[in-house]
Amino acid sequence: MGRTSSPPRDAPRTSASHTALTIGVCTLIGYTAWAWSGLGAWIEPLRFGLGCLLLILTLFSLRNGRLPRLTRDPYTWLGLTFLLLLAVQTWNSGRYLYFNPVGERWMYTTAPIPWLPWSFDRVESMQMVYWFLPAWALGLAIRNAPDARGLAWRALLFFVVNATALALFGLVQHVTGSDIVYGFSEGGRGHFYASFGYRNHAVAYLLLVLAIALGYLAYRLRQRWFMADTRVATDGWLAATAALVVFIAIHPALGRVAIVLAWILVLLFLAGYFLRHPYSHAPAARLQIAIVLLLGTGIALSWIAIIGGDALFRRMEGSFVDTFWTNIGNRAWMWSAAIRMWEDHMLWGVGGWGYRYLLPLYAEGAGLLEIHLPGKANAHNDAVQFLAEFGTAGFSLLLAATIVLTGRFILAWRQAWGRPAAALYAMTAGGLFFVGLHSLVDLPLRNAAVLQAVTLLLTAVPAAWPNAQDARSTARNRRRTRA
Repeated sequence: MGRTSSPPRDAPRTSASHTALTIGVCTLIGYTAWAWSGLGAWIEPLRFGLGCLLLILTLFSLRNGRLPRLTRDPYTWLGLTFLLLLAVQTWNSGRYLYFNPVGERWMYTTAPIPWLPWSFDRVESMQMVYWFLPAWALGLAIRNAPDARGLAWRALLFFVVNATALALFGLVQHVTGSDIVYGFSEGGRGHFYASFGYRNHAVAYLLLVLAIALGYLAYRLRQRWFMADTRVATDGWLAATAALVVFIAIHPALGRVAIVLAWILVLLFLAGYFLRHPYSHAPAARLQIAIVLLLGTGIALSWIAIIGGDALFRRMEGSFVDTFWTNIGNRAWMWSAAIRMWEDHMLWGVGGWGYRYLLPLYAEGAGLLEIHLPGKANAHNDAVQFLAEFGTAGFSLLLAATIVLTGRFILAWRQAWGRPAAALYAMTAGGLFFVGLHSLVDLPLRNAAVLQAVTLLLTAVPAAWPNAQDARSTARNRRRTRA
C-alpha cells in the first residue's frame, strides 16, 4: 500500500510464524467467502479446521511475553466460554417429536440431561460452532499477533481484493443468467448471488466491503499529498475501483434495504469530502478527483441500469419507509414467538436452530397460517433469535464480546479524531451500523462470512490504524509537504 500504510519501522521482523499466521488469516477469509459463503454442510468442517489451525498458529506466533496478554484479554475468555456453551448444547442434543396418547397431542422428548444446555439436532447445533469458532479465532489472531498492524493491513487488503473478485464473479453469473453455484450446486428460490445461497447475506457482506473501501479512499483523500506520490495514489485508485465494483454488484442481488443503505454510504462519503474538505488539495488534484468521481458515478449508474433492468426498478418501487414498517408488521409475530421461547427457556435457550422446531407451539394469530411458508423458519431479527437459541447465558457472552471489540474500536476512533484516519473509522462504523440496522428486520448475521467480516473490521481497523503511529505518520507527511 502507500507510504503511511506500510508497517512501522519498529515493527518486528517478519518471521516464519508470522507469515504462516498471515496466510492462515487470508485463507480463512477467502475460503469462507467462496465456499458457498460458509453455508454448505459438507464444507463447514474444513472451515472449522481452518479456525482451529489459526488458533494454533496464533499460539506459535506469540513471543516476548505476549502469552500473558492473550490470557488477560477478556475477548479470549468470553469467546471460549461461549464456545463451551455451544459445545455442551451440541453434545447434549437429541429431542424428538412423538405423539402423547395420554394428552392426545404431539410433544418433544426431554434432553438427555435436562438441566444442562441442550439442542434438538446435533448436526444443526454443531453448525453454530462452525460459524463462531473461526470468527473468534480471526479476532484473536489480529488482537494478539506480534506484528498486529502488519497482519491487520494485509488482512484488510486481502478482504477487499477478494470481495471485489467475488462481486465481479457475481456480476458475471448474473449477466449470464446462471442460477447454479459453480455449475453444480443450486442457489435455490432465486436467492442465489455469487457464492452466497441467500442474496441478503451477499449484500450485507458487500455493504461492509463498500464501507471499508470508501473509508480507505476518504483516508487517502484527506492527505494533502494524495496525488503527488504515485504509490499513495495507486492504492487510492484501487480503493476507488473496489468501491465502484462492489457498489454496482449490490444492486443485482435486489436487496432493497441494502441498496438504500449503500446509497446512503456513498452520499455520506461525498458529503463528508466535499463539504468538510473542499480545498484540501491543489487545484489540479481537485480537478482530477472531481473528474474521477463524475466518471465513477456515470459508470455505476449505467451498469446498474443495464444489469438491474426492470427487476431492479420494480423492486425499488414504492416508499422504502412504508416497506420497512410493513416488514416489521409482517414479522412482529416471529419476534414475539422468539421472546416467549426465551421466557420459557431463559437460562440456556433452545439450542442452535431450535427456534424453528418450537415455532408451531408459539405462533399466534396470522402466524399459524404462515409457519409452513418459505422463510418462516427464522425470526428475521438476529438479536431475538440468538437470545431464544442461546439463552441469557449465551447471549450475554456474545454481547459482552461484541462490546469489548466495539469499545476498542470507538476508543481508537475517538483518539484519531481530527486526523486522516478519522474518516476511515467513520465510514467503517457506518457500514457496521447499517448491517446492524439490517439485522433488525432480517438475518444477515446468520452467515459465517458476514460474522467474520464484522469481526475483521472491529479488530483490524484499530490495529491497522494505531493512534500513535497514525500521529507520527501524519507529522512526517506534513513535514514532507512543507519541504
